[in-house]
Amino acid sequence: MIISLIVVLILLIISGFFSGAETAVLTVSQAKINKLKNDGNKKAIILLKLREDKEKFIGAILLANNFVNIGASVIATDICLETFGDNSTSLFIVTSVMTVLILIVADVLPKTYAVRNAELMALTLAPIIAPMIKVMSPIVVTVKFIVNWMLKLLNRKQAPVNMSALEAIKSTIDLHHEEGEVVSDYKYMLSGVIDLEKIKVEKVMVHRNDFFSVNIDLQPIEIIKILVQSPYSRVPAWKDKPENIIGVLHMKDLNKILLQKKSLDKITTDDLLKLAREPWFIPNTATLRAQMLAFRAQHYPFALVVNEYGELEGLITLEDIIEEVVGQIEDEYDIANQDINIAEDNSVVAAGNTSIRNINRELEWNIDDKNAATLGGLLFHLAQGIPDKDESFRIKNYVLKLVQKHKNKILKVQVFKVDETHE
Repeated sequence: MIISLIVVLILLIISGFFSGAETAVLTVSQAKINKLKNDGNKKAIILLKLREDKEKFIGAILLANNFVNIGASVIATDICLETFGDNSTSLFIVTSVMTVLILIVADVLPKTYAVRNAELMALTLAPIIAPMIKVMSPIVVTVKFIVNWMLKLLNRKQAPVNMSALEAIKSTIDLHHEEGEVVSDYKYMLSGVIDLEKIKVEKVMVHRNDFFSVNIDLQPIEIIKILVQSPYSRVPAWKDKPENIIGVLHMKDLNKILLQKKSLDKITTDDLLKLAREPWFIPNTATLRAQMLAFRAQHYPFALVVNEYGELEGLITLEDIIEEVVGQIEDEYDIANQDINIAEDNSVVAAGNTSIRNINRELEWNIDDKNAATLGGLLFHLAQGIPDKDESFRIKNYVLKLVQKHKNKILKVQVFKVDETHE
């Protein structure tokens, strides 16, 4: 009897070995193993080969696991029948005891350890598992053929999951961030690079009501004073109306003509018009990645955004695109960003033109920006018109309240996160 008990224990340990190996091999980080493979780690090479055919690997593990579990149960049943006799009590005892032992020793314990030490365990067990799978390969192939035949017979076709490689990478980044392995700054930088492929320029552009421009019909000396006081190196110039951009004035070009003329009074409007570079208009449907490549190809990091009717919507620069990856960039000439203010009740008060993406990034929120790029635009969308002062609207876990407006322009918006401040 003692020998039989030892055999049962050994079989349970072997079952635990297979359970742990299955969990470790399937949960280990593919990226880490690839790096070890590139470094010449032989165990990593074997492990990657196991993961290449997961159906074959899982089939072999399940076959071996069921074999030892059934064997252990048969021997344990024989021990109980000899000890307690051939009755229902014996069957109850062996069923209860073996269920607990298989659950703890052969399943939960090894799998929990494997999850916590996936890399170490997978690399250690891969060289042991690989030869065993080769030996069991004929049986596994036969079982796989029977399963495929039965699935075809039942006509159970699994719908494919449409997920691009970039979406999979982003999901992995989010997962590691939730687990604490990737800090927020790195998460947004990595995700920002991936998002360049799908974000349209209209989501990050500076709206036409907010960007700095100059009227070319002003006196030349007035235009120069405006340009000198501006914090921007490139300024759009318009004629007759702000939407009619006729050129872009660059401070470097202005410096050259100032050196040539040696006097402000000698600079004429014609001189400024000759300095103005031809405006570059792009569609609002262009992606950030496409526009970044266009900036690089044109060697010019400044473009004006128009809609499908050719109407001016805003402007975008290379810096705007870079900020989608690295966050806000401010130099000594930039006006400090005071748009986002946290109130005592943990709500946020921000300007209506504040980007929803910036809010989400700064506060690690998840406000939906599919229908609008700014808080003001989102309020208009939720209200389906012009909202009234102090009117509130809810979108999922967030409440937006209009704090201040001037005529039809939304100036200040207050945002509450419902699950933290209202529930």
